[in-house]
Amino acid sequence: PISLSTVVEAIPDGVAVLDDRDRIVAANAAFRRLFHLPEGADNSLKRVQVRQLMEHLTDPQEAIEAMEQALRSVDGFASATVTFAETGRTYDMQITPIRQPNRLIALVTVLRDITPLKQLEAEVAEYAANLERVLDACAHAWKRSETRYQELVETIFDLVFTVDREGRYTFINSRSRGVLGYEPVELIGRPIIPMIPPRNRPYVQALLQRAMHEAVELEEIAIYTRDRQVRYLSGILGPLVEGGEAVGIQGVVRDVTEQRQMRERLIRSEKLTTAGLLAAGLAHDIRAPLTVIKGYLELTQEELPDGHPAQEMLNRVSRQMDRIDRLAEELSRIGGPHQDSIQPTDLNTILRNDLIDIARIRLSSQGIHSRLELVEPLPLVYVSPSQVVQILLNLIHNAADAMPQGGSLILRTRVQDQAVVLEVEDTGHGIAPEIMPHIFEPYFTTKKKKGTGLGLFMVQSIVNHYGGTVEVESHVGEGTIFRLHFPIRP
Repeated sequence: PISLSTVVEAIPDGVAVLDDRDRIVAANAAFRRLFHLPEGADNSLKRVQVRQLMEHLTDPQEAIEAMEQALRSVDGFASATVTFAETGRTYDMQITPIRQPNRLIALVTVLRDITPLKQLEAEVAEYAANLERVLDACAHAWKRSETRYQELVETIFDLVFTVDREGRYTFINSRSRGVLGYEPVELIGRPIIPMIPPRNRPYVQALLQRAMHEAVELEEIAIYTRDRQVRYLSGILGPLVEGGEAVGIQGVVRDVTEQRQMRERLIRSEKLTTAGLLAAGLAHDIRAPLTVIKGYLELTQEELPDGHPAQEMLNRVSRQMDRIDRLAEELSRIGGPHQDSIQPTDLNTILRNDLIDIARIRLSSQGIHSRLELVEPLPLVYVSPSQVVQILLNLIHNAADAMPQGGSLILRTRVQDQAVVLEVEDTGHGIAPEIMPHIFEPYFTTKKKKGTGLGLFMVQSIVNHYGGTVEVESHVGEGTIFRLHFPIRP
């Protein structure tokens, strides 16, 4: 049978047994080779103290401290990593004390060559250091790329945004300030659907669902701003993909409100021109037979005695004839002023001398306080004074209708961009955003039986005839401002 001593002699690790005086009692062949000890019987080693062998190491002190720690240890062991100066190889040294009760009888020292392991550790450390440098470079490049992308996103004219699966904003660039009136941070986590006018929400919801799977084009989608004004956006939506899965939607859209308004103004201008010509001709054709009918009606009323049953019916007919006459008058105004009535006019004079006196009874009866804020001197504009009075009376009556419980009315003038601006501001109930696009359409009215739907249509027609424009600013529950721009002739 193979003895234990034969096995110990054959193993590649250096093994030695020391007595309590640090003298070598026994050592295998590997240990002898490491320290250049003679081969043969162990008796020749007993004169060798292990401390004498430490000169073969690059750092003897570490091995000595490990031995001293083992001597002090009651039931443990000590270890150290040592390097041989001659070969440069590194060994793991394990020192285990062997004791009998209350007495140390020997130390077993085992030296295992860990040079390949140390080399591998060094290679791994170098690889890790290189990898860290590469990752740092990649992170720096990514950060630089991200910064450039962020700068690009923040400087472009379009709205760039992302939403999650539930339609909540997860990112939006700073264009949100100019387009929607919100700081970007205010929109993060906010759902997009409540910002869409109710009538458009089902359509937009369907678009968002499609955009989770494919690119979708938006065309003039209405959206509310912070102050509940309506803006129109066009652009493209598409899936936001992470890890091969759509986690939301990304979009790039542009505010096309001004283009839409310009197109609508052009269409409206064409309609106004056509309507004006038709209205003028229609008013003339209505008034001719109307005059004859009214004449015969008056003669008939004079022929009948007072209290005759037909008098009441004729009075009703007369009132309806008057209504037709007023309608014809409004139609004739839409056709534009007569050229000979246009003259250089100071709008301040109209406001001070004519308008307030005419409207004062209506305003005071409703508890409406009015005041003028006029810029002096005001450049002259070429208009028909009587028509300016009519369109302003129309706006004042509309303002009064919006303030049944009283309020404030301000008429002001100023100069802006080669135009005289005349403003009519009230503190009434305001105009709802969904109604705003239709207020200048002929026959559109919210007053039911009380209005003809031609008042604002007439206002815009006349101002446009002078080469001017009409702007409206309204906030529900706060009031409305109509701004009439009359060009100043050079």
